[in-house]
Amino acid sequence: MRAKNNNTLFLTITSAAVLVAACSTATTPELPDPSDPAAVAAKLTSKDANEFLLGLSTYDWPDDGAHAAEEFTWIPDAAASTDDRIAQRAGESARAIAGFLADKDNQLLDIRSGLFGRNHTNVGQLNPALVRAFGEALIPYQGALVCDDSKARGFDSLEPCNNAMPAAQSVFALVSTNTEAAAAFSDAAHEQVRQYIQTFADTELSSPALYPAAQGLTYSGSLLGLLAVSANEHEGTPPIDINKEATEARYTIAKAMLAREPGSSLPEKFFLNGVLMAPAQVRQNLGDSAYSEYAAGLISFLTQRNVETFVNHNIVGQFKLVTGES
Repeated sequence: MRAKNNNTLFLTITSAAVLVAACSTATTPELPDPSDPAAVAAKLTSKDANEFLLGLSTYDWPDDGAHAAEEFTWIPDAAASTDDRIAQRAGESARAIAGFLADKDNQLLDIRSGLFGRNHTNVGQLNPALVRAFGEALIPYQGALVCDDSKARGFDSLEPCNNAMPAAQSVFALVSTNTEAAAAFSDAAHEQVRQYIQTFADTELSSPALYPAAQGLTYSGSLLGLLAVSANEHEGTPPIDINKEATEARYTIAKAMLAREPGSSLPEKFFLNGVLMAPAQVRQNLGDSAYSEYAAGLISFLTQRNVETFVNHNIVGQFKLVTGES
């Protein structure tokens, strides 16, 4: 009797394992016509959106997910549309993707298949083309992921803005499961950071626009923090040195201030043809010791003008909040 029970148990477990394997090799998911964004958006904003996206993401597409990726290629262009209806549709669709990645991160980071679920992979390894499409669809909404709603038509916030942004962390981590997607997402985030910092640098200290512009520094700190967390989770992803990033921000701000008000307490050696050298120029031309002096000099320069607090609090402080260093 015991032998019979053991055999029955073995068959039951084996059947369960087959079912696990079938999860990643199930019937090909049905897809809306990719040339009809309205139909795709309707699917993404339906009550079954997460189930639909999970099916696409965990199915072992023979083309690495390229066919499924076609469903989302319209989103980046539509995000910038002057037609509010089209832009709204794009934002809502991108928000559905982001919400799905945040909700299903554990399942997408550990997709199991094979007997007893012994084979482990993640969505970026299983369907790299699909993950690249997710990343491209979300690039226009990176600001929205860190609570900048100024250009986020249709993309509602994922989470409260005063925490470590765990939902956004999941989004960045999942996009980074594919090397190409991670690189494109990181490059776009760095460019967004540069724009936020430049906007602040170009704003007069006496302008009523100063504090709205300073909020952009907070968004910068969040984006850099998200990149840092993602880099810690994925080998091969460039790490984020917040001290270096803060020095770059200080240089951008100081350079703009000097253009408006010539005259500086910074040593003359840090200027080339009358223009403040960038951090990389200082390190290359004058060496590491001079670079340290330069970095400290920028802090002093901005402190004298009551601006350093914006860099230290909004960028560095927010970075530390997101990465858990504070």
